[in-house]
Amino acid sequence: MQSSREYLAHHLKGSDDPDVLAEVRRSPVVQGVAGAINYLVAVRGTRFGRQFISGAVNDGKLPAFQISGGWRFAPDDLDNWLDSLRVFGGQR
Repeated sequence: MQSSREYLAHHLKGSDDPDVLAEVRRSPVVQGVAGAINYLVAVRGTRFGRQFISGAVNDGKLPAFQISGGWRFAPDDLDNWLDSLRVFGGQR
């Protein structure tokens, strides 16, 4: 597994400057549901199906940007969404 910083620096082939990466984390740089799946596997070590992620977007649980007919995700939104699925004592 790699850190989100390593993932973004590698996939965006850009600066590894912390200020640049902080801005990128809030930007819609992860392309499509397949990109979201790849990000979650690479950075968080967990895999979701396409329908589960699409359902979360359609239900308003996972923020996404609709750009040119496709979904784009901000890394921060993916991380926050995954964290929201955590269960404590059987309750969310």
